[in-house]
Amino acid sequence: MLSKIGFLTTIKDTNISSIWPASGFALAMILIYGYSVWPMVFFGVLFSNFPFSHTQNIEFFNSFLGAIFVSIGNTSETLIGAFLINKYIGIINIQKNASNIIKFIFIVVFVAPVFCSLEGSAVLYFYQNNKEIPFNLLFSSWWISDSISMLIFTPLILSFYNKSIYNKILNIKRRSVIIFMLLYFLLFAIVFYVIGNSVSLFNLPTNRLEFIVIPIIILFAYKYPYVGINISIITVALISVYFTSKGQGNFISENSKDSFMLMQFFVFGVSITGLIFSSSINEKNVSLKSLEESEKQFKLLFEHSGTANAFFDNNFNLIYINSISQDNLGKRASEIIGKNVNEVFHPKYAVEIEEKMQLVLLSKKPVQYDSKYKIKGQIRYFKVKFVPVFDSFNEIKGIQFIAGDITDQKNIEEELVKAKIKAEESNKLKSAFLSNVSHEIRNPIHSITGFSSLIAKENVTYEKRLYYSDIINKSATGLLDLVNDVLDISKIESGQMPVNITFFNIKELITEVINLYQEQANKKGIDLIFDSENEAVGINSDRAKVYQIISNLVSNAIKFTLEGYVKVDFEFRRNFLKIFVIDTGIGIDKENHEKIFERFIQATNDTSKKNGGTGLGLAICKGNTELLGGKIFVESNSKNGSRFTLSLPV
Repeated sequence: MLSKIGFLTTIKDTNISSIWPASGFALAMILIYGYSVWPMVFFGVLFSNFPFSHTQNIEFFNSFLGAIFVSIGNTSETLIGAFLINKYIGIINIQKNASNIIKFIFIVVFVAPVFCSLEGSAVLYFYQNNKEIPFNLLFSSWWISDSISMLIFTPLILSFYNKSIYNKILNIKRRSVIIFMLLYFLLFAIVFYVIGNSVSLFNLPTNRLEFIVIPIIILFAYKYPYVGINISIITVALISVYFTSKGQGNFISENSKDSFMLMQFFVFGVSITGLIFSSSINEKNVSLKSLEESEKQFKLLFEHSGTANAFFDNNFNLIYINSISQDNLGKRASEIIGKNVNEVFHPKYAVEIEEKMQLVLLSKKPVQYDSKYKIKGQIRYFKVKFVPVFDSFNEIKGIQFIAGDITDQKNIEEELVKAKIKAEESNKLKSAFLSNVSHEIRNPIHSITGFSSLIAKENVTYEKRLYYSDIINKSATGLLDLVNDVLDISKIESGQMPVNITFFNIKELITEVINLYQEQANKKGIDLIFDSENEAVGINSDRAKVYQIISNLVSNAIKFTLEGYVKVDFEFRRNFLKIFVIDTGIGIDKENHEKIFERFIQATNDTSKKNGGTGLGLAICKGNTELLGGKIFVESNSKNGSRFTLSLPV
């Protein structure tokens, strides 16, 4: 059928069609379905040429051999074109950019049709009776006819053949394109040929109205980049052929051959111009679409980066800001977009930020530093980075502001530093403890071994033996107390210290402690006082642990009091028993009020040297108190005595 259409466009008094649609259609079919369909092309051309041997005064087609030669030429033309397109362009990429469309034009104009045109023109020239048409005219007309066909039909068919490819490339409905093109077909026919023949209407020469085609093609190139330009070109070609064959339009001259030749060159030029122009627009549209996609992805990453992000121009005016930054600033994007950095940030921080941005512009390098900002009333730490953004000319077009919240990291680092300091202090305390313990152990052992050897002598009197025995006994007791303290603190820290709750009288227990340490107080010349007016009241608690706590407090008070008194008292407040141990001793500095309840700690470094001890007593007191659900604390100033308070639930 396409061949019949081609025969209908045969130039008058010649043997050449002005447009041969079969060539463009055949090239598209081989590109779509592969080289295996070449027999269909061959026999299609053969059977379309041979039956028409006695039409249009083409007597040479009576020769079957002539039809075969023409078929070979058309088939080789499409095979060569398909091979080169597949190798150097690709079926989908023909109209992707200007480079590809120029390759396509070169293939279908200067390479593929050359062999067919030479062969077909030679056959036509050979079979002419009078050789009226010169060979060069036959060749040029044939060449242009096949080139136009492949230029206007092949891209159109390729853009429609595959729905998925079509939708991906165009993203428009075919129906809207077809309807729009039909309207264009009608409009072009009326304007270009019907109105164009009425010179008085426009007062313009009719051979200038063909230039109306150019702006219309540009319009469709923008509106429908691929299919639009292809349909507009084929519309121009069909209308031009139709009206020229009717003797109407802008290409009519005295010689019909000249009319068709002018029309051919016009369509040929419009096709090449339109395809190149359309591909340039396509390339630009693809670039813009790619840029839009990149911008969307950039904004998506910008928004969900997990950090505060903002973008400023070279004048430090805000261009974009993500939601995290808005939340940190407590401002909406609509309120601050376009504002200067001094208006975006608090004045306290804006000066520093502007200085860093100035440094980025001068150095053209990123600037990074750690800073802290007050966010919603809380101090937060940030790792701030300013990154220059360059354009295609390697000039800075803006600065990206990135602020990652590192508050948690900073807190962890601070905790690690504190833990390190504490570990170092603990190591020092352990060393001091071992030194103290070794001293506390050596002294009683030396006493035990020394006085044991003295007792063994024969000339020692009975009184001295009793005196030596008492020293040995006290040394052994002190050594046993030391071992018990170490065991107790170990059990408390490991959570293995047992609690035995019983009912006992607190006043009787305190009296026992006072009686135990009365002699020690008398020897130092200080008063040990317990004259509470409170009645004897029983409580439910661990008697042994309460006794140990009060004993340690009274013992320490006597140890660190040089003159004055040590007083013990108690009272009841809201289901709690409060026991007070008050002394007029050396006192404790405020910075040590918490530390003295830690292991191996004493008020000063010199305390253990002057008064002895391992620094475990108050740590055991605190551990036992907490096991019983109570609290212990001290109130004191240096050289003004101390007041220890033990609070226990009753």
